[in-house]
Amino acid sequence: MLAQIIEKPNFRDAFLVAILLTTLVYAVGRRVFAQTSLPPGVARFDRTDAGWISFASLRSITDFKISMKQGHEKYSKLDKPFICPHFLDGPLVILPPSALSDVLRQPEQTLSAQKVQDAMTETEYTTGDLRFEHAGIHQGLVRQRLTAPGVVSLVPAMADEIRLALAEDWGEDSSSWHDVNLLESVMRVVARTTNRMIAGEALCRDAHFLDICRRYTEILLGIAALIKLFPLWTRHLVAPLLTYPIRRLVRGAYKSTKPVILARLALNEQTKSDDIPNDYLQWLIDEAKRRNDPWELRPETMSRRIVLLNFVAIHSSTMTATNALLDLLSDRTSKAELDSLQQECAREYANAGECWTGDAVQRLVKLDSAVKESLRLRPLSMRGVERL
Repeated sequence: MLAQIIEKPNFRDAFLVAILLTTLVYAVGRRVFAQTSLPPGVARFDRTDAGWISFASLRSITDFKISMKQGHEKYSKLDKPFICPHFLDGPLVILPPSALSDVLRQPEQTLSAQKVQDAMTETEYTTGDLRFEHAGIHQGLVRQRLTAPGVVSLVPAMADEIRLALAEDWGEDSSSWHDVNLLESVMRVVARTTNRMIAGEALCRDAHFLDICRRYTEILLGIAALIKLFPLWTRHLVAPLLTYPIRRLVRGAYKSTKPVILARLALNEQTKSDDIPNDYLQWLIDEAKRRNDPWELRPETMSRRIVLLNFVAIHSSTMTATNALLDLLSDRTSKAELDSLQQECAREYANAGECWTGDAVQRLVKLDSAVKESLRLRPLSMRGVERL
């Protein structure tokens, strides 16, 4: 666009570029020069000697991880809080580990986890309808059904999908080697397994739908970060333009989910409850009927909830699984340790009748410990537990 404006000046395009550049300058300046109300008596880590003009927030773009580690050594280990700069979110108050139990005891009205999620994804602009986040229907289902023991009944189907996905992606020929992009491969496997749990085989093997879910996961946080750069009063103006790729993906997903959802709704009207599948889509339908909420029963609403659940599940599960595999296969893990994990898996698989069940997975104590250690070494977020 800039080259076109230089070659053929156009007032409209030039005005648009001027607005974008002005906004960018404002965003950077606001983070460098603006003073923020901060708790008194808390050390502000990584602040320059230039008084209220601090470039620490700019350095946080590349040095945030380093700043957090140094702040941990200097303050957290002495049981003291500190303030760490962050370019997008502003100064963050980092509490020592001893305060964690007090933070978790606070009610949502005092310290909110939902507000953290909304701020991270800029929910108001990226979803276009706060009911998707604040209606409460999916939070309850995730807590009650998608955590142990609620998810135990889904383990056989998920294990079957993992086996099929790995066979397609990694192959079953153990006599020769071939290259695999681990992150992309794990993301494909996670996407298939997630959607087997969400709506069964109909969606989990729809390559077009899985590609949409992966792309949605990859772009949403980036678009949310762009929105954060704009002043609050301009976000309603620029968000429709910035979130166009999200809306396009949501429409594309609906083309795949609509026939599946309509078929399931019809099945609920014709079939006895014993014959209806047990998955997330069915739980959504049951909960919407229980609440007598026509908006929740709309295929468009359920489709969007399916896409949102994909975002949460694919991102976190992919990073966790990829890091765990890299840790287990690194030179830090001995052959004896790997053999011990393989023996545990083989033993529990045989004891379960060569079919993975929820009980068998829960008996994988060593593997569970290995994944937890990987998460400890490489957490999904440097910030830990967050509240607003």
